[in-house]
Amino acid sequence: KAGDEVDVILLGNKCDKESERVVPKQTGEKLAWEHGIPFFETSAKDNVNIEDAFSVLTKEILEKKSCVFYDLDVVTLNENKKRTCCAF
Repeated sequence: KAGDEVDVILLGNKCDKESERVVPKQTGEKLAWEHGIPFFETSAKDNVNIEDAFSVLTKEILEKKSCVFYDLDVVTLNENKKRTCCAF
């Protein structure tokens, strides 16, 4: 339920416990494909796809950050202004 500005990836965790699998890999892949997001099966225990998942998410965030809009109403605090008797 996040907005479009939020980067999302889908992770299937504990891929090291194949005998306890509840959701088939194909289901995760299909869901990710339908939403246009990356999918990784991961295992923190065996260090499977952890770095890859974070790398992909970081890359997506950095690509969006380069397109940040600047607020034109920002006040510069170091600006020297002439003061009159009535201006503060």
